[in-house]
Amino acid sequence: MLKFVGKLLSFALLALVLQILLVLDYTPAPVTQARSSVADKLRAISVRWPPLNAYRPDAEIMTFQRYMKTDQRMGFLFRENLGSTGPLELKWADQNAATLTTDDTGFINSPSALKAKRDGKRMQIVGVGSSFMQGAASQLHDFFMGKGAFYYNMATPRQTLPQFTTAVKEFAIKEKPDWILYDLNETSCELIEDYENWSRSGLDWFTYHSGTWCGPPKRPGLPLFDRVPAAAALYHSIRRRIAPEAPIPKTSDEETVRKALGYIVAAYEAAQANGIRFVVVVIPGKWTTIYGKGERWKNIAALLPLLEKAGIPVLNLLDTFAKEEYPQALYYEVDAHWNDYGILTAGVAISEYLESAGGL
Repeated sequence: MLKFVGKLLSFALLALVLQILLVLDYTPAPVTQARSSVADKLRAISVRWPPLNAYRPDAEIMTFQRYMKTDQRMGFLFRENLGSTGPLELKWADQNAATLTTDDTGFINSPSALKAKRDGKRMQIVGVGSSFMQGAASQLHDFFMGKGAFYYNMATPRQTLPQFTTAVKEFAIKEKPDWILYDLNETSCELIEDYENWSRSGLDWFTYHSGTWCGPPKRPGLPLFDRVPAAAALYHSIRRRIAPEAPIPKTSDEETVRKALGYIVAAYEAAQANGIRFVVVVIPGKWTTIYGKGERWKNIAALLPLLEKAGIPVLNLLDTFAKEEYPQALYYEVDAHWNDYGILTAGVAISEYLESAGGL
């Protein structure tokens, strides 16, 4: 019995060694000698470890994650009541540094907005969406407060349409605002597939996304190996050779647009059923605004006539931004999001729209 086990282990070890030899990267170097021996040619071959293609989040991503939590309904949110015991300042790329303050759910809002909520002031406008809308939370609150209206943010960076709709149903409607502003930007449609795959995975948001709030889906692996990048690279190279992964079919643009429409309609109908007015605020990306075109705009372009056909109100900010003589001024120089001037320009357009549609 011991001999059999020994032979089995020897065979397994030999098979492992052969697999390792197969997945190593062999690169022959040029041999300059006119008459080189086989030994010279073998010595000229360089051997490399498999590519270390593990996901490595940068410091900014992990800094933000320190203040986040998983949420069964939304995937993830910021932790509740941040900034209540001391100032927290965060900065992303060349955006202006901002103080991080959240409510008892985990939505980012300015101290002024949080105080108004604690004082029982009724929200008149609620914005749901992702990083564009969230990044404008403080500025839009101040802008509308100057007009005598209470604007409150329920948007979270990196989220997508099903999460926006959940925010409408689970949080915004309970506040009984006059208006819900529903963000539709150029990454909204792209992230639907990722969200739906996560929701079917049974994993928490961070685990599914390679340990972060915005990373790629985690590859199957061994936790012990994943802590050592070189071992993980070797493991995944061997695994892919033994059992190649079938490519995951990407959702077609047509199917993505159909799903996007369904999520927006569900949010609109929920708002309508509760007597709340609703408008989709289309936020164009930096390149679309500046150059009048962008690969990511195609799904938005396909959605717009479908939203009109469904009777869903839309405010397309591309029409407003296109009037700018110098559209670059609407966005940060490095970061792709709108800056204070872009937010102010959007605020004026939103205010004019709301007034023309019946006011506040």
